[in-house]
Amino acid sequence: MPFFRSNAACAIHRGSDIRQALQRQQMNGITSFIDASTVYGHSPRLQSSLRDLPGLDGKLAVNDQFRDHTGRTYPPSVANLPSACRQGPHVERVECFRAGDSRLNEGLPLICLHTLWLREHNRIAEALKHINSHWSPETIYQETRKIVGALHQIITMRDYVPKIIGEESFEQYIGPYRGYDPTTDPSTSNVFATAAFRFGHGTISPILQRLNESFQMHEHFPHLRISSTFFSPWRIVKEGGIEPTLRGAIGTPASTASANMLLTEEVTERLIIVNNSEFMDLASLNLQRGRDHGLPA
Repeated sequence: MPFFRSNAACAIHRGSDIRQALQRQQMNGITSFIDASTVYGHSPRLQSSLRDLPGLDGKLAVNDQFRDHTGRTYPPSVANLPSACRQGPHVERVECFRAGDSRLNEGLPLICLHTLWLREHNRIAEALKHINSHWSPETIYQETRKIVGALHQIITMRDYVPKIIGEESFEQYIGPYRGYDPTTDPSTSNVFATAAFRFGHGTISPILQRLNESFQMHEHFPHLRISSTFFSPWRIVKEGGIEPTLRGAIGTPASTASANMLLTEEVTERLIIVNNSEFMDLASLNLQRGRDHGLPA
């Protein structure tokens, strides 16, 4: 399998000793703050490319070709066309979407989440412009981003993390927010990003369920194997929008890893990476990334 090593970086800083200076570390180009950078991008250039600057209303850019059956928007297409995303049979071509995180096209639930946050930003921006008609487009954009960033923090720290590590561990190691501490190192540790954080790969279900408004199997859009949904935004645009997939994500428990099945074969035998014709193995990639970063056993 093809594998690209991470860029190396020197870890020299105030207080570093020679042992630290000689350690190979890897660069993390994404912010470690919970600031909704998955929506807005992690660089000024990407941030600018995602904004609807000609609109003068502080909104994010939307897809100019497709909307759902109620007129709601989708993320814009990538700039370089034709894109590498898979296409459905006998349907109009749907290009890869563009958002603050380049991985949004990897699966349908990711596309749904990015679409939701795009719509939420534009909804809030429109409301703020109505309340504060004297605000500039830049002010509307930045104030909306503050609100969306706060929503990300609430969902992550109140609703998600306690369910992952348990209420008791959350109280012991994290506890209530006590204000910003400039002496705290906010960066993500190498061992967490490269090993611990990938626990989520073991929660992937082999089947993506699509449900109707009664949370039953959808009459028109059946369940799918995960491997048939990789890099397939056409399934969102042409098969009912984001709602069936969102209901499936809400109404389906995550998979539980067991000793003989840590990751589903959908991602170990049939994983697709864009611009690569071979099937990939997510478990092998994770293990090799650990070796690349020199993680302890």
